[in-house]
Amino acid sequence: MAAITAVKPTNDRLINDLNREWLVLSERTVPAALATSPALADCATLGDALDRLFALEGDDLDQAYLDVLEAYIRGGCDLAGRLMLQRMLGRAVYVAHRAYLSRGRGAITVGRNGNASFSDLLTSAVAALWRVIATYPIERRRARVGANIAMDTLMYFNREDDNGLDANPIDLTETLEDVHAPHNSAEIVDVLAWGVEVGIIRHADADLLARVYCPQPGECDGGEAVAVELGISYTALRARCSRAIKRLAAAVREGRYVAQ
Repeated sequence: MAAITAVKPTNDRLINDLNREWLVLSERTVPAALATSPALADCATLGDALDRLFALEGDDLDQAYLDVLEAYIRGGCDLAGRLMLQRMLGRAVYVAHRAYLSRGRGAITVGRNGNASFSDLLTSAVAALWRVIATYPIERRRARVGANIAMDTLMYFNREDDNGLDANPIDLTETLEDVHAPHNSAEIVDVLAWGVEVGIIRHADADLLARVYCPQPGECDGGEAVAVELGISYTALRARCSRAIKRLAAAVREGRYVAQ
């Protein structure tokens, strides 16, 4: 029998409850909607399927993710959604943990909750992950699926209750404004993920732009603060951001980007 893969337990009840639930679900037979996936066809149980998702890489992993999302979003298979949540649950823990540790750099605010506990942050992060899984645009974003889900989870986490942090109204939005590209952090993150997916910018550049324009709650706010944190000059940071933004703007002007 395959090992039952679970997220490392934390002091938070939510994750421990999800892990305990998974220990039961992992013994269930793979549903027919998932068995149609070539990557999961020989998996006997959901635990086997999760192990397979952890073992796959590259294009094979992307296709397996898409198969699982298809089964959940279009096929109505709830177990497929739960499988995807368990596979990506570590990302939600990471987002919440990173936000919690950033307390030393400023107050954390999440939606209307004011200064949030780690439990509050983790609940918000898991909710954001569920939202991303349930609404993933399967036809349009078929590459780097895991990275897309991770980035979108961060975006929704930052914007909880419509009181999350919006993007800084500087270079990125101003540069793209005249070509009907993003005007808020949700759209900005979508454009960044798209830019990585189609090879316009590198993942490292997208991560930098997200840190500058869509900071996590309590993280450095603004390019100068990010430059200090990264140990580079503000001029160097602006130059790197500018190059990536210009590539994105050119692609958007050419009509290659279609907003979700």
